[in-house]
Amino acid sequence: MKKVVVIWFMFLTFSYAYGQLEFTKKKRLLFVGAERIKGKQLVLGVYISPIDSFNLKLDIDILVDWKLKDSINAIVAIDKKSINDSLYSVVFHNEKLPAYRFCNDNGLEIFIVKEKYFKSYDSSKNITKESYYMRCMQIVLPKGKKYYVKHLPVMYEK
Repeated sequence: MKKVVVIWFMFLTFSYAYGQLEFTKKKRLLFVGAERIKGKQLVLGVYISPIDSFNLKLDIDILVDWKLKDSINAIVAIDKKSINDSLYSVVFHNEKLPAYRFCNDNGLEIFIVKEKYFKSYDSSKNITKESYYMRCMQIVLPKGKKYYVKHLPVMYEK
């Protein structure tokens, strides 16, 4: 009986720690960012298609003065240490926000800000709606590979 309780407790702990991330329940996400660098307008668009809770397919387009300069297609996997810890962050309006880290063997890293949950209540203090909000992400390009740009702006979910 003691073994069953221990196994059940381990299952619940694992399910809680590695349950599906809220944003991976969506079919497709779009993030965009823009920044002026050396007199040129850099625009970045990223489509994220979750494969499962731990793997994402990325389609990244980098435009300079509205002309396509680079495209990156990649699959990244979550760094499981980033799920429950605040090891990684994205700076958003001078605030460090905890983030999930996804990466691949080629050195591509993306940091997606962890979800913030909001609850709406009625006059009787019953929860009427629960929602979450995800604001931004950042991409770090692989070192040693040549891209048109070295620095990418923070991107916002659309």
